[in-house]
Amino acid sequence: MNTAEFNLGKALDAVMSQVMSSSQVQVIRDSPVEVHSTYLYGDNLRLQQVLSDFLSIAVRFTPVFEGALIKLMVNPRREHLGTKMQFLHVEFRYFSIIVHTKSSCVSFGESLFA
Repeated sequence: MNTAEFNLGKALDAVMSQVMSSSQVQVIRDSPVEVHSTYLYGDNLRLQQVLSDFLSIAVRFTPVFEGALIKLMVNPRREHLGTKMQFLHVEFRYFSIIVHTKSSCVSFGESLFA
């Protein structure tokens, strides 16, 4: 494990770039502004690998239709441990949205907690 401080927003940008380059379905990210300025201490490359695999599965199993998209939602929640330490719970959730007609829409998703 290679642990160091890294920016969560930049890690997510790298994951999105990697996944979108091989996707035939539109992939978008929905995350609060604070995610772009959040620094974590951990294994940046391992986090990117897990998230990339997570999204790649969504891309692989989402049927390609006009209007189909995958939305990655990032939901951080901070917990203070004493005066100097913070613990960050981050939920990564994706939704595959497939529009078959103008009046019907199918959505399914999975969550990953880190």
